[in-house]
Amino acid sequence: MMMTDDFDGLEFGFSASGWLMLYQLGVAHALQRHGIHRARNARFIGSSGGSAVSAALALNVDTELLRDFMLRCCSDYHKNPIRNMFKMREYAKHCIERCMEETTHSDLKGGRLNVAITILPQVKKAVVSDFANNEEYLEAVLASCTMSPLAGFPFQLNRPNDPELHGSWVFDGGMTALVPTLSPNTVRCSPFYCFDAEIQPSRYVPIYWAAFPPSVTEMKELFWLGAHDGEVWMHKNGYGSLKICKTVLQASQGKNVQKIKPVYRTENVSPLSTANSNVSIVNRESFNRVRTNSGSTTESSMYRQVIQHDALLAGHELTGMQQKINRMGDSVAYATVAHCAKPIALGIVYVELWVKALASGVGAAVSAVENKRRDAVTSSKGLLSLRRWVHTDMLGNAADSWRNTKECVATALNPTILMHQLPGSSYIVGEDTASNAHTQLQNNSTVYRYLRGSSMI
Repeated sequence: MMMTDDFDGLEFGFSASGWLMLYQLGVAHALQRHGIHRARNARFIGSSGGSAVSAALALNVDTELLRDFMLRCCSDYHKNPIRNMFKMREYAKHCIERCMEETTHSDLKGGRLNVAITILPQVKKAVVSDFANNEEYLEAVLASCTMSPLAGFPFQLNRPNDPELHGSWVFDGGMTALVPTLSPNTVRCSPFYCFDAEIQPSRYVPIYWAAFPPSVTEMKELFWLGAHDGEVWMHKNGYGSLKICKTVLQASQGKNVQKIKPVYRTENVSPLSTANSNVSIVNRESFNRVRTNSGSTTESSMYRQVIQHDALLAGHELTGMQQKINRMGDSVAYATVAHCAKPIALGIVYVELWVKALASGVGAAVSAVENKRRDAVTSSKGLLSLRRWVHTDMLGNAADSWRNTKECVATALNPTILMHQLPGSSYIVGEDTASNAHTQLQNNSTVYRYLRGSSMI
């Protein structure tokens, strides 16, 4: 990768994450430490929890303040986990609102922030990058974070200036874009070790933490693990200039120094400069230069001190036994989802087929009887007469309704329909037979078409 002194033109994608967004906030903290806010053309995209992190970077919000807020949310969760596990939307909303000011939507023009959402019932991916006001910005990020039932339920978007999305029902962005990207050059960040990403945990992080967060201490360590991994990635690839606070260096050397954080967005803070005695600016040109005011300490060793400082705050890795137990749980969860998701989806398809068959059958019977009665009786003024309330054109064609009934029943009773969905079915069901079964489902099941489009079956 090409060496550069800034982030201009770079793209960062943050995956779905749930509570593990604390790791991604740590990565965002490392990016801010390198001055990402100065990049004119840097762009961010996120789905689910990653969309909130992308918004924080796009608006240059102090990630340490957001971390502290999320830690308070985690503490609140642990007071009553059974009840509070369903408050994730409330937590997310408050987190997003802390990133907002009166001119937030205008600060996001030019595609700097991109939010991945899922449109229902088509299960179609959509990316929102334009916000006419703060309400549209808030709705878009909340829509991307709608991981039902833990984070609320789908709702309709209110975007009058966007006819394609206005009134659409929306769901969690992670359903159609687990690791969203803007182009093949997007730098992907994910807190899950099993995902393909450029920045991900350098040590084992249990997957279930995304839905059931660990202790506040472990969540804080997760933030610094993200800061460490982000710093290592950027140091390795030579991106940006690093602003190193001397308090950070002193902390890494064992000196107890309290770092005072601002209570507002970092872009409103006076720019750091060499005139500030608490700050040292490091860039590529001075990377190996010997500092005159710190003895033999080189700039590269300062980088190492910052990385070691982050690693120190990230705590210790889980013990071997803890890892084995958690990895076993991850495997069981994966196997359960893999073996249960498709049967559940097919079950929904079969229910739809039988409901459609029943509705078509009833419609055919009513249409046949009523048409015959109307041919025999030229007029009727009874209150309960269908002629008074239902026009002839609304009855439909009985023959077409019977045909639909037969097709739905034939599809539901065809064993090939189920068999060609099984792994290794090519040895059991021929290619032509499987193709015919697929065509049958495509023609008779709306749910199948949606699920097929979302790669669930």
